Amino acid sequence: MYFVGIDVGGTKSDFLLCDENENEISRVILGAGNPNDIGIDECITLLGAGLDALCGDITPVAVFAGVSGAGYGEYAVRVRDFLKKRFPNSIIENGPDALNLIYCSRSKNAGALICGTGSLLFLRVGGKLL
Repeated sequence: MYFVGIDVGGTKSDFLLCDENENEISRVILGAGNPNDIGIDECITLLGAGLDALCGDITPVAVFAGVSGAGYGEYAVRVRDFLKKRFPNSIIENGPDALNLIYCSRSKNAGALICGTGSLLFLRVGGKLL
C-alpha cells in the first residue's frame, strides 16, 4: 500500500510517496504553487507534474493535498476534483497546507503554526480540529 502527501506552498511544493510502514519511496520538490499567486490552472498543472514524477504507475491508497491558498472554497473544490479524477479509487482529502502538520501527529492534541509566506495556527484538541 502506498500513500501520498502533498504540501503546496507559496515558495515550494513538496510531494512525498510512502509505504504502509512510513518508508519514503519517492520525493519530488517543485516551485511555488499557491493559486492566489500563480492561478488555479497553473496550480493544477503543478500538481499533475508533481504526481507524474512522484508516482509513475503506482496508484496510492490515499492522497492528502495541503494547498496554501486552496484550503477552502472554489479552489479547494478544483483541487479535490482534479485528484479524484486522477485517482478515482483512492481516498482523497485536501485542505489548507497547515493541516499536513496536524495529520502527521498521532496525538489527539496537536498544534501547527505556519510562519511562511503567510501565518496560520491550527489546533486539534481531543481529536477535534478547532
